[in-house]
Amino acid sequence: MKLRRTFTYALLAFSALLVLCYAYWLQSHGEIHRYEGGKVRSEIPLKIDKFSLTSYDKDRLTARLSAGLVVVMPHRFEIFRIRSVNRLVMKDARIEAYFHQRDDKENIEGEVFSAAMMKNNFGSDLLGRIVEVRMEPVEVLLFVEGVPSSRLVAQSAKSNPKTKELEFLDAKLVDLNTEREISSRLMKWNRSDKRFDIPGEYFGTTSRGRVRGRGLAISPDFSLTKITEKK
Repeated sequence: MKLRRTFTYALLAFSALLVLCYAYWLQSHGEIHRYEGGKVRSEIPLKIDKFSLTSYDKDRLTARLSAGLVVVMPHRFEIFRIRSVNRLVMKDARIEAYFHQRDDKENIEGEVFSAAMMKNNFGSDLLGRIVEVRMEPVEVLLFVEGVPSSRLVAQSAKSNPKTKELEFLDAKLVDLNTEREISSRLMKWNRSDKRFDIPGEYFGTTSRGRVRGRGLAISPDFSLTKITEKK
């Protein structure tokens, strides 16, 4: 009995030491605040109504972004939050993405969304370090050589600024020229190949009716390519 009690005390002491070590690590990476039901007094969360911005590459239009509301919230780890490490949420987001043929004529260039656009507009001092971006809901209008080509609508989207991954959940992509539609629970923007990848199941609507399949890639001009689902 005495041995069990001694072991219990030792385990509690070791757990307390781990908590202290973790708190010290957090403090070395930023200021720690205990989260108590959202009552932490701070300039965060930050709310911006009717937000919009336009992005250019030299004299070429690359993107327009707007949202009914932008909220910058603290990123939490369990009961702690680290000051200046935040996540960004956009309500009723709308994106216009402009794609252009590259000089080599083999590929197009352009981007659907980049968190760097927000940073460049507001600055790091205001937004802090953004570790996650969410859009709820979101509409993306894709232009190819200045002409509207396709349109994506999704219940939500999430982006990781570090890995630059961009995912659309419960999404539908529409060809504006033929009104063909492709729907899926998950679409991923492939930055290197400039296309939307559907790794799982999708449903399509054509003039011949509805189709169903797995593994599909869709370019901004609505060119379709079968892809192998990764296991």
